[in-house]
Amino acid sequence: MHYIGKKTSGVQSLLVDYAKSGRSESYVGRTSEPYLFVVDQKSIEQVAYACGAAHDWRLSSGAHRGPIEAPHAYLFYLLNNTRTYRVYEQTIITGLPSGRAQLHAGDDFHYHRPILSGDVLAVTATILPSYRKTGRHGELEFFSDEWRMYNQRNELAARLIRKAIALDFGESGVLTSPVETRATLPPDAGAPTWLRATDVESAFKVDQTTHLKRHPTFTWMSMMGWLAAVDEYSPTHYDPDFARSHRYGGGRNIVAGPQLASVMVAALEESLGPGWWISDYENVQRRAVYPNETLTSFSRVHSIRDGAARIQLWLVDDEGVVKGTGEATVKAVTDERRVSA
Repeated sequence: MHYIGKKTSGVQSLLVDYAKSGRSESYVGRTSEPYLFVVDQKSIEQVAYACGAAHDWRLSSGAHRGPIEAPHAYLFYLLNNTRTYRVYEQTIITGLPSGRAQLHAGDDFHYHRPILSGDVLAVTATILPSYRKTGRHGELEFFSDEWRMYNQRNELAARLIRKAIALDFGESGVLTSPVETRATLPPDAGAPTWLRATDVESAFKVDQTTHLKRHPTFTWMSMMGWLAAVDEYSPTHYDPDFARSHRYGGGRNIVAGPQLASVMVAALEESLGPGWWISDYENVQRRAVYPNETLTSFSRVHSIRDGAARIQLWLVDDEGVVKGTGEATVKAVTDERRVSA
């Protein structure tokens, strides 16, 4: 693992080489060397508590409990501790000049097999195509990379597509947010029809509310708790001097986008219970979130087909301004992927 504090100067990183090339198309499809991780129980627990995924059925207690399953957010812990990402974080992001930003735009989670404590994972990163378009800050560059996690049985356990945006708001400009969109909170979700059902057709119905949760305020301490849990050290999120010099949100640090994505999916997971699993989750961050904001997430069933429910999610502030959206694919837990406690 490439912990913070390990050498970064003179150390090769595919993401760094790609950034320094001006994101040349010649890098698309290139894959980093694999990094091996032994998944330990403590790291799963700290990530689960930091994102609200420490459900009783995930972190079962008792002297004879078996391996525990990592939440979706654990994928960030894995990529952050590769040399590929750590060197990029500590050189490219930390070295951004004033008036420039690289911000989280969203993530796609694809969870194929349970990641359990005791597993040995090989993690790689692959460069995906980038594109440019004109926005409120002039030319915007959207870029992404795909992270793959293979277990000790050489099974593809998970994929995470990390999406980011690079922008330049000039020597005197300030970072602003896009046009507001609003959403109305639904009524209470009501009796959960899915808790005693075993198939999606009887468990869910289209337009049904599947969760409604007001999250704890995103305080400075909760932000730091998340960063420590997943070993992320981008100054965008923790260094006030960096935020002021780069003119982010009136000199305020930005809540990490992966933290927002993770609390949304954890809230849905909590409502669904242990009989269901989220195989895919596509998240889009719509607006920046700053310290001391209190947000609410909710979800409703969009469609039911092919043995899965497609559930749409929203993250909104107290005025109904949408901060993030997502769509999850929910399936019944089968014996094949059931985790024994």
